[in-house]
Amino acid sequence: MEVIAGAVIALLGGIITALIARAQQRESTRALVASELSKLTHQQSLQSKWHVRSRKEERLLQFIPSLLAASDPELHADFNYPEVVMLIHKIQVTLIPRDPLERAVNDAVGKLGLAVQAAKCGQGSSNELLSAQDTLVRVTRALLDAP
Repeated sequence: MEVIAGAVIALLGGIITALIARAQQRESTRALVASELSKLTHQQSLQSKWHVRSRKEERLLQFIPSLLAASDPELHADFNYPEVVMLIHKIQVTLIPRDPLERAVNDAVGKLGLAVQAAKCGQGSSNELLSAQDTLVRVTRALLDAP
């Protein structure tokens, strides 16, 4: 009887040990899966942000030089004002005003638009227009150089 009792106790001890080991392995696996999922989610978020920023920069590098060319007093005796306005709107829609650098670009684009309007109406000077263009170039460079 003692032998059977010893065998039963050993068997129960083995079963309990196996159950504890299984529970610990399951918790370890859950923690590992959760950690990997968190890493993948973070990586996907970073890739998404990078893609959005890359697309935004691509659009700005397309529209801003076009706006600068369309508003250059040395290239145009008479401005194509509808084209200038369309480019301004494309740039402004691309920008997010809550970001300080993007807000600065947005403000510079608006001031350039006002300078073109003033020049078209004969109220502004070429210096004001060139100054507005320079401001737009400087703030765009700052935005593109930002991390």
